[in-house]
Amino acid sequence: MPSQSESGAAPAWTTLGKQLLKNVEKQPGWVYVLSTVYLATSLVRFPSRFSVLGSQISVPREIWIVAVAFAAYAVGDALDKITFKKPADVGGKRVWRQRYKPLALEEAKGKARDCLCVQSGVYDVSMRLLDAAHDAKFSVHFVNEFSKFIRSLIIPGLLLGVFVAFGKYPFCIAAILSLMLLAASLGIAYGLYPYLKMLHITNLYRIIPKLLGETNEDDVKRLCIVSVDEINFFFWDDLFVASARKAPVATIAAELQ
Repeated sequence: MPSQSESGAAPAWTTLGKQLLKNVEKQPGWVYVLSTVYLATSLVRFPSRFSVLGSQISVPREIWIVAVAFAAYAVGDALDKITFKKPADVGGKRVWRQRYKPLALEEAKGKARDCLCVQSGVYDVSMRLLDAAHDAKFSVHFVNEFSKFIRSLIIPGLLLGVFVAFGKYPFCIAAILSLMLLAASLGIAYGLYPYLKMLHITNLYRIIPKLLGETNEDDVKRLCIVSVDEINFFFWDDLFVASARKAPVATIAAELQ
């Protein structure tokens, strides 16, 4: 028969493991970028001193790491507009629309919109509800932040690869390797990254029907939707979470047919 200390050890380790997993799920993408830059820059020697107007300014390696990570994340954020979205002409105005709309995503979005009874803002309301439920969901938060991490490495990885190729190999070989790196970067930018982002959004929408039926220990629904005029107000455990314009009754009826 296991001792009391042995029986208590397993739940303790299980709880620790679950908490560590939740912490990983919630980490923003820039944390992974910063860690990667820290490891990558260990192979690169940055200038530690600059001469400005006759004065010597010392720049620690840590400053370089933060600056490179910030630049990579900012460039990756800018890439989102041209990889995940595409320009479209609507009424003579140029707007950016989602580039890919797979059937699974559209079906999940439709069900989430029906559950929330909103006309727009389905994504924002869904994310706030998930956060209010304190449920990180590996398939939602981690996938989203990992996709941001991937897009942040596309251009820096391409530039670093080209630099290393031309520094180590003859011109012809370096040019071929650079073209291969460019093709891989385009594949990640227009293939892998959009796929991960759409997966994150699809998984988010699929959770909404489950949240709608979730109850507390008193068997009371945790999600409450209050309609006032044309606005739906969303409360989780009696705390206000979000609001959005209510979908017209005719639109809901048409989608249910």
